[in-house]
Amino acid sequence: DEEYAAYEQMLKQKVADTSFALSRYGSDGTRIVRNRETALGNLCADAYRYVSGADIAFVNGGGIRADIEVGEITYEDIIAVHPYANTLCMVTASGQEILDALEFACRSTLTVVDDGENGGFLQVSGIKFTIDTSVPASIVMDENEMFVSVGETRRVKDVFVLSDSGEYLPLDMNAEYTIASHNYMIKEQGDGYTMFADNELLIDEGIYDYEVLISYIQSFANETISEQYRTTESRISVK
Repeated sequence: DEEYAAYEQMLKQKVADTSFALSRYGSDGTRIVRNRETALGNLCADAYRYVSGADIAFVNGGGIRADIEVGEITYEDIIAVHPYANTLCMVTASGQEILDALEFACRSTLTVVDDGENGGFLQVSGIKFTIDTSVPASIVMDENEMFVSVGETRRVKDVFVLSDSGEYLPLDMNAEYTIASHNYMIKEQGDGYTMFADNELLIDEGIYDYEVLISYIQSFANETISEQYRTTESRISVK
């Protein structure tokens, strides 16, 4: 019918271009978006931070469901990346809550890349850190694998937050930061993230996740993905 035809036409509409591919996989074909930094993950997380104006943004690796291929990018391509129709949310959070979230995200990360997948692994923006895989994960979870606490040891170290001046400064445990993500993680405690459930919502279910990504990509010169995303940026170091 006409409504379906119009929808199909919208899906095929061009929204941007890219001169290089952005993938969930490493050069050896191993899926790394659920346990390592990826350029595609950086793009998605940066989009949340750009649209919301937050200090930091998180996107769960399991929520990035498709690659972006070289050439013309359509609505359909972006919806394939974020197919769940999650909505933009932003909260205030303490440095301690942020550190706990990172520790929870990295509990499964191993030295061997093709093991330790975790759909809740976070692709990040506005923050960088190191995962020391020699330190055993000490996360305490309930029977539903929801976050409860962190034990005596922490594998996430050297956490720095990007300042307004463009300088990375140490994460302050007692300071308040603004965090952008989506309703699944912030409001529904998706992937077990309980630490933000009671925090003040500054954006409560704004635009859809695919609209966030389109808005950001279309902010680039000539609506072409920036060369910045051709490689990763050592936001997440694994040792």
